[in-house]
Amino acid sequence: MAEKEQAMRSHENSMDLASLSLRPNIESPPPSPTGSAVSESSTVEWNHVPFTDFQAQVLELGLEILNDSTRSSIEIERLRGGGENRVIGLKLTKPATFQQPSVVDNYVLRIPRRICDADFPHTMAQLDFAARVSSIPVPKTIKVECSKENPIQSPYLLQERIPGQSLLDAWPDFNLSQKLSVTRQIATLFQSIRAFPVSRGGIPDPKKELLPWPHQPPILRYPQCNSSGESLTGPASTALFQSPTDMLQSRLDVWMERDIKHRKPLWEMLSQGFKNLNATTGLFESEFYWYHGDFQPRNLLVAVISEEEVKITGVLDWDNSHFAPAVVAFEPPCWLWMQDYWKDASDPTPDGTEWYMTEAMLCEKAGLIPTNDDDKQIKECFEEYLQSPYVLKFAYANHAVDARRLYKMVLDGLTDQDVGEVAVKICERH
Repeated sequence: MAEKEQAMRSHENSMDLASLSLRPNIESPPPSPTGSAVSESSTVEWNHVPFTDFQAQVLELGLEILNDSTRSSIEIERLRGGGENRVIGLKLTKPATFQQPSVVDNYVLRIPRRICDADFPHTMAQLDFAARVSSIPVPKTIKVECSKENPIQSPYLLQERIPGQSLLDAWPDFNLSQKLSVTRQIATLFQSIRAFPVSRGGIPDPKKELLPWPHQPPILRYPQCNSSGESLTGPASTALFQSPTDMLQSRLDVWMERDIKHRKPLWEMLSQGFKNLNATTGLFESEFYWYHGDFQPRNLLVAVISEEEVKITGVLDWDNSHFAPAVVAFEPPCWLWMQDYWKDASDPTPDGTEWYMTEAMLCEKAGLIPTNDDDKQIKECFEEYLQSPYVLKFAYANHAVDARRLYKMVLDGLTDQDVGEVAVKICERH
C-alpha cells in the first residue's frame, strides 16, 4: 500500500497536465450541419463524475493493470468518446535501463456510458472477426473487465492505442498522390471483405470458437428489441441459414406482429415496399458479408510516410459491425471522390448561402461521375484497383440507397418520426 501511495504522489504532475491539456480526439463524432465543434460535456449529458475527479480513479486503475516494478510513469489523456463509451488515453513510460532505452506504450480505455450497455464479449467477437477479414489493423484488446469491482467501479475495455491522425482532419491537406495512396488501401480492404462470404446474417457468437476459414463463423441473430430495449424474439439464438430476403421478411413479420399497434399499418406498407423493391432489383439476393457499420473518415487513422504515400494505420469503432447483405456491406466510400463532403459547413456556395453535404446526401450521389478532375482520378483508382464487378454492381446499383435505408429500418426499427417519414417516401417510390 505504501508503494502505491508513493506512486500516486509521483504521478500528481501527470494528472495535472492531463486535466489541463485536452488533445485532439481520434474518435470524434461527425461534424454537425452547422459546422459547430462544440459538444456537451459527458458530465452533464451522462451524469458522469467530472474528469478532474475521475482521472484519479483512472490513474489508480492504470497503476493496477499496467504498472510493474520498473517505476514506470503513467499519464492520462482525455479523449472525446462516442455515443456508447467514455474514452481515455493512457501513456505508460518505462524508464531506461542499462539494457534498453526508455519505452513508451499507449493505450485506450473504453468505459461504457451506461453499465447496462456493457457488452464486451460481443465487442471482442466483432474485433476478432474484423481482424481476420481486414487488410488494415484493428484495435488489439489487452484486458477486458466485465465487473464493477475495480477502481473506476465500471466494466472497461483496455486496448492498444493505434498511432495516427484522424483521416477526417488529415485529408484536406493531402495532395493527389497521397489521396490515391489512401484510396488503394481502401479498395484492398473491400477486396478482403469480398473474400469472406457467409450464409447467415447477424453478429458473431462470442461463446463459440472462430475456426479457420473456410469454416463458417458462428453467428447469432441480430437483436430485435422494442423502444424500451426489451427483446421481441427471446434470448439470443443461432442465426438461420437463409437469404437476406428471407431474413428481412422474418424481421418484418415480427415488427408487424409485436411492435406498438399504431405503427402496424406503417410496417405493413414497408413490408410491401420491401417486396416490390426486391422484386424489381434483386438487391437482397446475395450472400452476407462483413459490414463495418460506420465506415467514415472519422473512424480511420492515417500516418504520412512521404509526399506520395500515406499509410492507413487503423480502423476504429467496430461496435455496429455485423454480417449484412452485399448491397449494404459494399456501400461505396464515395467521400473519397466527392469534394463537397470535405467543405466546411460555413463555406458559402456560389449563390452565397451556407451548404453542407450530409452522409445521407453523399450516398445519393455515390454513382455519379465527379466533375472535378482529381475526384475523377480517385474514383477511377478505387474501381480499377478493386477489380471486382460484383462489388461495384451492388455499390452503384439503381435504388441501392433506398435498399440500404430500408435495411436499417428493418434491422433497428422505426426509431423516430423522421425515420417513419423516410419509410413512407421509399414505399411511395416502389
